Amino acid sequence: MSALATSGLTPEQCEQARRARDPRFDGRFFVAVLSTGIYCRPVCPAPLADPSNQRFHATAASAEAAGYRPCLRCRPERAPVAEGEADLAGRAVARIEQTATNGFGVAALAADLGVSSRHLRRVFEARFGVGPQALIASHRLRVAKRLLDDTDAPITEVALAAGFGSVRTFNAAVARCWQRSPSDLRRLGRHRRCEEAPPVRLRLAAEAPFAHAALADFFALRAVPGLERMHDGQLLRRWQTATGSGCMGIRFAAGGVELELSGRGTLPLMDLLARARRLTDIAADSCTIDAALARDPLLADGVRALPGRRVPGMWDPFEGAVRAVLGQQVSVAAARTLTSRLLRLCRQSEDVAAAEPGLVVFPEPAAIAAADIEALGIPAARRRALQHLAAACADQAVDFDAPLDHWRTSLLALPGIGPWTVEYLCMRAGRDPDAFPAGDLVLRARLGRNGRPATERAVRERAEVWRPWRAYAVLQLWAAEAAARQRVLGTKQKRRKHDR
Repeated sequence: MSALATSGLTPEQCEQARRARDPRFDGRFFVAVLSTGIYCRPVCPAPLADPSNQRFHATAASAEAAGYRPCLRCRPERAPVAEGEADLAGRAVARIEQTATNGFGVAALAADLGVSSRHLRRVFEARFGVGPQALIASHRLRVAKRLLDDTDAPITEVALAAGFGSVRTFNAAVARCWQRSPSDLRRLGRHRRCEEAPPVRLRLAAEAPFAHAALADFFALRAVPGLERMHDGQLLRRWQTATGSGCMGIRFAAGGVELELSGRGTLPLMDLLARARRLTDIAADSCTIDAALARDPLLADGVRALPGRRVPGMWDPFEGAVRAVLGQQVSVAAARTLTSRLLRLCRQSEDVAAAEPGLVVFPEPAAIAAADIEALGIPAARRRALQHLAAACADQAVDFDAPLDHWRTSLLALPGIGPWTVEYLCMRAGRDPDAFPAGDLVLRARLGRNGRPATERAVRERAEVWRPWRAYAVLQLWAAEAAARQRVLGTKQKRRKHDR
């Protein structure tokens, strides 16, 4: 038996998530092993127990009440925030920012974190695509650039203050990065206000298969002028914090994504990495998901035609919610136009020192709440929905840092926001692999019979076999509908040519 009454998951769904070790289920249930008397998180790296030798529990307290001890390897008390490699990488980056200018190297950093240098390098390679020394060097150069621009300190002092062991080493590092000497770089910065630090380049690997072209096409179709740009397979976005601003480029490739992070001030590395992972769904176990969906004849052809399809994420939940409201009952092109118009209404200005001129950041909730929404030219009901959404987020009545259950209840309480919008947002911004907009017109049409759309209840019942991967099933059905429409359009065009 399994104690899953409060988890919202069935034992079968838990088993699929456990085999995938999908981090999105971390903290949603726990796995108790009968033979050892130990309970684990679903992401535990230990060998998988036989299904007959395990029980699922919705909470750690439930597992302990049943007599199981917490695993010392995956440490259930740390759920849902993963300890393991993700936390180690985050702590390492924080320590680099604190100690890199003190001359710390990889060995000292590893010792400070209580791990071996070899393990730290392996974690960095897996997480960032580069070793820790590359980030240490990048941080030192960024500090040195700020000191050259903002102070009159001698070059020797700048080199030592930035953590370089000698002026010779510093000169060589600056020359490799900028093809100039530190003195030339200082003069250039003062005359041209060249404040950009060297870009940080990372690679996030994806488990094959990875349908990178489909992701790039999705973002290209929806790119809002002034907010984002898709060029030559690279998605460009502006980032801005209280201590810096710049640009992040995401290039989609067969084995993963390549990131280029640039700008001035403090680089929010972990935040940008989290956004990149959310946007690209890079951590999804496509083999497990595709195998589960391919068992349904309705989805099998689509899975075989394009394995590794990922759920495209969103840069920010609030931005995603606003764009979802603006996109209600209009085409993708019209939604792009409305979002671009909203940027102008909120007077989002371009930062001339930004790494990518022409791009702005999305407005804050308070700015949209105070804007003249009537000038957007949208129906009154949608205007009210947008204004209530912005006001609720500004007042934190809607908190996107809260669990998804809060998203659903707080958003559904707002006028003009229904289940489709909420589930779409949970699917793309909330990274819920089982989010499901059951009332979607495409789903109802694809699951209907004899030209009649299926009822929402029938759609839900039919989708039970796709759990816990219903969000991926939605993408398959949307893709099938888009392909069917494209075929119809192609046939019409051929007929027109023939008639001529």
